[in-house]
Amino acid sequence: MKTEFRVPKSKYSFVPKEKPAGLWRSPTAWVLLLLIILIVIFRLLAAKEVVAAAEYTQDGISYRAAIEGRAAVKYWRGSDFLEGRSLPQPFVLGREIVVYERPAAGGHWQEKKRYDFAGVGPWCVAMGQMDERKDIEVFIGAYRATRYFPEGPRPYFFTWDMEQQKLLRLWSGSYLDAPVFTAAAFEDMDGDGRQELKLDERQWLGETEYHYITYYTYWRSNFQPVKLKREVIE
Repeated sequence: MKTEFRVPKSKYSFVPKEKPAGLWRSPTAWVLLLLIILIVIFRLLAAKEVVAAAEYTQDGISYRAAIEGRAAVKYWRGSDFLEGRSLPQPFVLGREIVVYERPAAGGHWQEKKRYDFAGVGPWCVAMGQMDERKDIEVFIGAYRATRYFPEGPRPYFFTWDMEQQKLLRLWSGSYLDAPVFTAAAFEDMDGDGRQELKLDERQWLGETEYHYITYYTYWRSNFQPVKLKREVIE
């Protein structure tokens, strides 16, 4: 007769059990986690990216207007009477307009105001002095649709009000003399100490494309920009 000997189980005995691979042991999970981290880092960097900026110095103080936070990239395509026209230049749109100041001698920029411009699509900015007032003119190129025209570059005239320390809108519209502009800057074209707005403009007449450099000033009495001079670029 065969006798079977069994060792009684103890409540203190421990036999490890094999577990299936968990989520975090999977290589796929680590790849997904790394991808999420990279996306978050990219968005944080994009939120701080300076799309465009302009500076102007007056009475010992330097002012800076910056378009910050990349929002989108657009390519202009004409429609209606500009059907079939296009530009290869990308328009990089930002989210915010931020105004800074610092002593002209140098130092850190101090933020004065921050504005949400995400619905406007700012892509270029210029600063200058167009009249005898101490307020500084700020021109912003927006990219948006208007009541009468589809998406495209639009002119916005602002002024940085020294007394109120904020941007005040002077004028905005669908376009100025030409339907499309691709760059903006302030320049004293006649040496009178006042600057004019200089726009790089494009226009199509029939099948011919024309490239202009056009100078504008802003007449506050008439509440509108006025064309002063146009140069044809070959």
